[in-house]
Order: sequence, then structure tokens, then C-alpha cells
Amino acid sequence: MTTIIPLSLLQQANEDCNLETLRVWCIIRELYRDHNDRPVVYRLKYDQLSKRTGISHTSLRKHVKQAVMLKWAAWVKSKDGNGINLVLTGIRKLKQYDREPVLTIKLFKSKREQILEFRAAIVAHNVVKQEKQLGLKATTIKNCLSDVKLTAREYKLFKKHKSVETLESSHVDCITLSNKSFGELFTKRRNGQVQSLSKHNRMQCKLRDAHYIYTKTRLKQVGYMTPDDYRDKYIGTRYIYNTTTCMVYERLSNEIKTANAMSIMYETLKAA
Repeated sequence: MTTIIPLSLLQQANEDCNLETLRVWCIIRELYRDHNDRPVVYRLKYDQLSKRTGISHTSLRKHVKQAVMLKWAAWVKSKDGNGINLVLTGIRKLKQYDREPVLTIKLFKSKREQILEFRAAIVAHNVVKQEKQLGLKATTIKNCLSDVKLTAREYKLFKKHKSVETLESSHVDCITLSNKSFGELFTKRRNGQVQSLSKHNRMQCKLRDAHYIYTKTRLKQVGYMTPDDYRDKYIGTRYIYNTTTCMVYERLSNEIKTANAMSIMYETLKAA
């Protein structure tokens, strides 16, 4: 079972730590959609809703209340006055602008798998943004070297880097995402606390295991260091020492690629 959600709704839920509420909203929307952009649960009774959705009575009360507070849904009295209907806000109304991309999201019974699907969509958006930026940078470098007139976006990028040499030195041939940058996609919390680096690593492992992403370690050769110097000096966690060749390597941001499970979201965002 799949459903569609606007990109801005997913980003808002991620920033405000409401991915679990979004999960409940998506399940209710798909079960009560009935070819209508504004699904309605008539004369809402949590016992019946719990049986149909497979979500506990307590969780439904919590997340339906949160969805109403976020204006993803609204309470409307039934026409005969004998109950209250839950009306979900339509996709068109939730969009921030007309041409905003709409993502096709798979729905899972497991809460953990569903949250992972949402996080994969956020990573896919980051990958697509980087691809577009790399394409712009490559075009700008090419046009600068061939004395072609730059577009407004290309000139803005050139002005930011101040010279072609600086622009070329900052250009990479692959999509990268460091552990810190990866964590920053998901570290927004109500209490302002930041997740630990180990949690970011576990999150990446889960996305890899579920075949959403592929990652590859990138190393840069720094120089030679004798075993005695290595024992006497602490070179930090960013560096790796090869005891066989006595070479020091700097650990760069991981290369990241989208895998099969992310293909639908990736293609939708790329076409937007």
C-alpha cells in the first residue's frame, strides 16, 4: 500500500519531530481516501479506528490530536449532530506552492520501517539537491574557461567562489555526505538536543541494510609517518594509519548513492 504526501509536509514533520504523527495521518488517509482528496472518518470511534488501522487506541488519540493541532486534519460535526467527523486536510491545501513535488511513500505496518521510509525520502531530497548543484558547478567552470556568458545563477556561484581556481578546487565528481551532515538532516528536536554521532552511524547502517542507499569510504593520502612517530603522536579520528606502508590517510566525507528501494522517490524529486 502506498500514499502520496507533499515534500514540505515531510520536511515539516521531520523538523518538528512529528514523523510518527505523519505515519498515522498517512495510514488513515489511505484507508479512508475513497478517491477523495479530503478523506473523512465519519462519527469517529477510536475502537473501530484502531481495529482498522492496527494502531493502538492510545497512539491514535495522541497522534490524531497532534494532527489537528498541526492543521493536517479538523473536527467537523456530522450533519445529524449525533457525532463528530475527522476530516483530513487535502494534499492541494497542504502544498506550499502549486508545482511542489509530491512523493509516493510506501506504507508499512511496522513503525520502525515506516520512519525509515520517511528518512530515506529526506536523504533522497538531499542527494537530488547535491546533484543539481554539482551540475551547475560543472557548467559554470566550463563556461568560465571557454569565455561563454554566464547565466544569473552561474554568475552568482562564480561570485561566491571569487575565482575559477577556487571553483575547481571545491568541485567533486560524486555525491558526498559526511556523518555530521547526515546527522544534521535529522537532529532537529523540541528540546534543542543533538543526537550522538553513533546514532547517526546506526541510522546510516539501517538505510544501507534496507537497500535505500549505498555508501563508500573516501580516503586522501596525506604523507609518510614512521611507526615510532605514530605511537608518540595522536593524529585524531579523521586519519587512518596503514602499518604496512606507513602512510597516513585522511578520511573524507562518504560517497553516497541511491539504491533500489529509493528509486521511486529519487526519480520523482529529480523530475521536479
